[in-house]
Order: sequence, then structure tokens, then C-alpha cells
Amino acid sequence: MFELLHKKFSEIISINEEELNYCKTLFLPKKLRKRQFLLQDGDVCKYQAFVEKGMLRSYRIDEKGSEHILQFAFEGWWAADLSSYLTGEPSHFTIEAMEDSELLLLNSTALTSENCCSEL
Repeated sequence: MFELLHKKFSEIISINEEELNYCKTLFLPKKLRKRQFLLQDGDVCKYQAFVEKGMLRSYRIDEKGSEHILQFAFEGWWAADLSSYLTGEPSHFTIEAMEDSELLLLNSTALTSENCCSEL
């Protein structure tokens, strides 16, 4: 399940097998069915999601009930409400699977200096 993430990492940095194996421990694999939510308006965004397979969309609904799409996240892309993720405040967005999807979730504690690089 980490093949695409490894490919994307390798486009930017040189990463050996030991480093890749450690990175794998930081991610939580997650499968979503079509129309299933990763994040709903009012919830705190706890993860950044890397799309290994499938497609997500991020959108919000305004006070008139109109839907506004902010992003489509295709295979190899990331999706999250970064403001909510970084501040812990409730999100104003919804992230939904447009098709059956396989994700790799990264929570903020995985990125702290104590957790992120102590093993390398």
C-alpha cells in the first residue's frame, strides 16, 4: 500500500529501505468507500491524508446551502484542512471519497521532533 508514497518521496529525496520502513510506522492505512467521509464540517481535522488509490473531494456548504468544491485529491495527492489540523479548531470543510479509496493517514503527533526523527 505504500508504493505510491515511496515513489513520491523518491522524486524529491533519496530514501533507503530502513528510512522507508520507519516512515511506514508513522502512517495509518485507511480505506473509505465511495461517499464515505474522512472529515465532516464541525469536526477537528486530525490527519493529513495521502491518496494511494481513489479520489477525494474537499468542499464546504455555505449559509444558503450551496456546495463549493475546494479541491479534488487524486492518487498521489494530499488532502486535509490544514488550519484545523494545525490549530485543533473545528473544520469548516467536508472531505468525502468520490470513489472507493485507500489512504495513508498522518497525524500531527507523528510529525513532532520527538517522534519524527528520533529513530533515524
